[in-house]
Amino acid sequence: MVAAGANVSIDTTKAEVARAAVAAGVRWVNDISGGLFDPEMAAAIPEGITYIAGHVRGRSIREVFVDENRPVTWQEVAAELADRLAGFPAHVRATAWVDPGLGFGKGADALTNMELLRHAGDLARIVGRPVMVGPSRKRFLRRWLGRDDDKPGLDEAELDRATVAACVEGVSAGAKMVRVHNVALLHTTLTAYNNR
Repeated sequence: MVAAGANVSIDTTKAEVARAAVAAGVRWVNDISGGLFDPEMAAAIPEGITYIAGHVRGRSIREVFVDENRPVTWQEVAAELADRLAGFPAHVRATAWVDPGLGFGKGADALTNMELLRHAGDLARIVGRPVMVGPSRKRFLRRWLGRDDDKPGLDEAELDRATVAACVEGVSAGAKMVRVHNVALLHTTLTAYNNR
């Protein structure tokens, strides 16, 4: 894909993988941990590469999910993301994006996750960087629709429609990029939204 001219992103929390991906032509490095899982990540991002710092709490994915029942506000997420970026070199901070980490350490709590979406623009202003959100098919959408998280009862199409609604919330609040599974469905909706 890189050879064909595509602008490719990689998801990784490992500096070693980030370095190899960049060497292969990747232009975006998406790290859900914002550098917490690998202290070498800050040094692994060269100039010209866009780094996306995600929000979690903990030094491993296990710690993130153990801690997910502790309440977190969008203001705390903003402050913690700003603090994480402060530890990166200036060239990384200058082009970085931030991701509030929907579902990562926030569990299936609809209120917490929706507040992060509804304050995407506020978060961007506090951190001083654009925001990407990724609500696609996350557990909190089930709760948002009034479903029991332990008894899924939602098919993929229903989750995709809920994802679209969540993305519209985020975009209308100031998110500049969204990550989704069903790109075509969201594209249609956002095209109509932007042309309203």
